[in-house]
Amino acid sequence: MGSDAMRDIPLLSQEKEIAESVELRVSFEWLVAAAIVFTATGLLVTGSAVEGSLLTWKYLLSIFFPFPILAWYVHRHHPNLGTLILSLSLSGFIFLCEIWLHAPLSLYFLALPIVIATISSSLLSGVKTAGVETFLLVLFAVVQGRSIGLTLFIFPAVAVWATLGVITVIYRPIYDCLDWYNRRFMESRREEEEMRSQRMEQSLLIEDLDYANRQMALLNNKNQMLRQLAEQAQQSKASFLARVSHEFRTPLHIIISLTDLLMDTPDLYGAEIPPDLLEDIKIVNRNCDHLAYLVDDILDLSRTEAGQLTLHREWTDISALANEAVDIVKPLLKKKDLFCHLNTDLPDQKVYCDPTRIRQVVLNLLGNAVRYTEKGGISIRILSENGQVIVQVADTGPGLPVEDLKHLFEPFYRGITRPKNETGGSGLGLSICRQFIELHGGKIWVDSTPGVGSKFTFTLPEENPEASYQVNAASPGRWVNVQLRDRKPRLSVSKFSGKKRIAVYDETNKLVPIFSHYSDELEFSSLDRIEDIEKTPAHTVILNLTEPSQLIDNIQKVRKHLDFTPILASSFSSKIIDLAQSGVIDFLIKPFKYKEFQAVAKKVQTPIKRVLIADDDLDIRQLLKRMLLTYDPDIDVLLAESGEEALKVLLDEKPDLLLLDIVMGGIDGWEVLRRKNMQEVMGKIPVILITGQDLKEFNMHTDVAVASYSEGFSAQQFLRIAEDLSTELFK
Repeated sequence: MGSDAMRDIPLLSQEKEIAESVELRVSFEWLVAAAIVFTATGLLVTGSAVEGSLLTWKYLLSIFFPFPILAWYVHRHHPNLGTLILSLSLSGFIFLCEIWLHAPLSLYFLALPIVIATISSSLLSGVKTAGVETFLLVLFAVVQGRSIGLTLFIFPAVAVWATLGVITVIYRPIYDCLDWYNRRFMESRREEEEMRSQRMEQSLLIEDLDYANRQMALLNNKNQMLRQLAEQAQQSKASFLARVSHEFRTPLHIIISLTDLLMDTPDLYGAEIPPDLLEDIKIVNRNCDHLAYLVDDILDLSRTEAGQLTLHREWTDISALANEAVDIVKPLLKKKDLFCHLNTDLPDQKVYCDPTRIRQVVLNLLGNAVRYTEKGGISIRILSENGQVIVQVADTGPGLPVEDLKHLFEPFYRGITRPKNETGGSGLGLSICRQFIELHGGKIWVDSTPGVGSKFTFTLPEENPEASYQVNAASPGRWVNVQLRDRKPRLSVSKFSGKKRIAVYDETNKLVPIFSHYSDELEFSSLDRIEDIEKTPAHTVILNLTEPSQLIDNIQKVRKHLDFTPILASSFSSKIIDLAQSGVIDFLIKPFKYKEFQAVAKKVQTPIKRVLIADDDLDIRQLLKRMLLTYDPDIDVLLAESGEEALKVLLDEKPDLLLLDIVMGGIDGWEVLRRKNMQEVMGKIPVILITGQDLKEFNMHTDVAVASYSEGFSAQQFLRIAEDLSTELFK
């Protein structure tokens, strides 16, 4: 009813206006005023009369004059009674005119009170007035003692009722309309009451809905807070794992390096090591290597979960990568007398991926297959299907039960059935494989039949997802014949990676490699001169200047030659950028073996006679000293357990090489490098850094960032940029 009733309200209002426009009812006050004016005018005209008909008129008007006033007063409280008084007083006035003035024709004016009663009150009042006047006509004729004739009764009565009939004919449609209007009005009132009650119910529902919305908003806020707490807990867990893993590196480094030294140089201590002891040392070294691999797995897992793992993609021959993995596991295959077949339909297939990570996946799948297979062997198949490169690693091992298939790719899950005496593995390998494959946009799954074997399969996109080109249905390309598109080109062109190009002018010449580490989805073009910017097409231009005060001037200089190309200016300063100026020739990541130390030491161009080892860990200092003496027994080794002591020894002894640990108590290795470079003599001493993590992970910082665009930024764009910037900074 609600919507229909709302539409009926304007209609009812319109109908009311129509009814009021056709009704002939006259205001009672105007009739009374007309009667008073008529009487007063007559009294003024006959005021000086002393005899004759004028005097009679004067008496008649004087008698009639109070009745309109009385009728007006009574009408204020009783409208129908007031109308009756006015009508009957006018009828009496007409009868007196006939009696006193002997004017029979005046009785025809008895129709006038009927008109007044009808137009001022209602048709029923007119009927009542006509009945009273008919009765008075009969009574008047009887009182006069005359026979009721046409003049005294019939003709006036006919005139009275004829007038009433004419008024009825005129008023009947109006009263029908009014009756219809009254019924509709009552219906509208009833509907209005219903609408009012429904409106109250709707108001209550709206209030309840508003309350529910507020509750939902509060729950949503709580949900977001809980999600943030969960994400923070996840990141804290990942950070904790990373820190603990880094702490494991130092003792592992000492054990692995010392045992490696003993195995490579058994006569290091001047006496031959017994064979049984050497075999035990090999066992220790092998288990420490395994522990180091577990630490690396934990680091990889924590990085992927924290979103800090960056893929370095390039076009890679997937078949060659699989061959490399097979070569690594060949000793294990020969030891267990297992075959390994590599079948590939894509001898020259290039896949856009991170070769290191994909090699790690293939090697992990091969290693698991060899470990769990006792008879038969392993089959590797590489094929292309529906734009995907599919790699399958199948074995003839014991297979996997259904219970294992559900949780196989979960972290730390090792299965409910394992071979006897199987102690290796942490349950992280397959989970990390899944993370790597999903980061590449692929999928990995396993099919296994107990007693028959298992087949692990993963897919990789053949093309770079951003390099796909689709012809818009509304573009001119829709007119190109499909057969023409499918023709083979005459020239062999290398695949386009579809990367966005960033032109970089960097005064330090160290920024582009660092940028490349953080994103493999962008192509960076290094510029030697700032003037070359206008000749190098790029999506964005980055200016990196050592002096922040020069940023604005150089942006304005470049902007003159570039249209519609965004320009970003910065003043990056990073510890790693200053490495070359600090005399750093290379770095070693814990744990490292003696052969790695030898390779780095050979990079020192000057003769090494005296070496300073700066590390706050006594065991590390002893280990590095042992490696140096193994490398060259004639080297003079100096030791420093803090950064302050290292600077003092550098200044006093001036060694030929500095082995510097980055993380130390007091001033760290970066501060040692900075102060070292402040002295001209010390600044030329070569440095090999010792660290527990890749130096590329050290963040770069700029205190100033300036953006410029030829068309400028609107207020809306600027506000959106500010919002995005604040969101990014406070993640």
